[in-house]
Amino acid sequence: MKQKPFTAGCEIPASGIYKVKHGSHDLPNEVILHKGQQFPGCAKCDDLVLFELIHAAPDAFSDPDFCAAFLELRQLPALRQ
Repeated sequence: MKQKPFTAGCEIPASGIYKVKHGSHDLPNEVILHKGQQFPGCAKCDDLVLFELIHAAPDAFSDPDFCAAFLELRQLPALRQ
């Protein structure tokens, strides 16, 4: 059973790798996001950005080396103009 996609601005329910779907611009295909933060929007527009959980990684953020290198992603950069 396929899960309903998540939208930008909603709270991230589980840490893991998410597939990004956006029709207006080329965005990264996949992103690593942390539970409790908000799904990021597109930096170029306010059009709908959808996210689908590909692989949950609940323990990834318990690694201090990984956490030290991780920044909260607030907007997804457009890869091409």
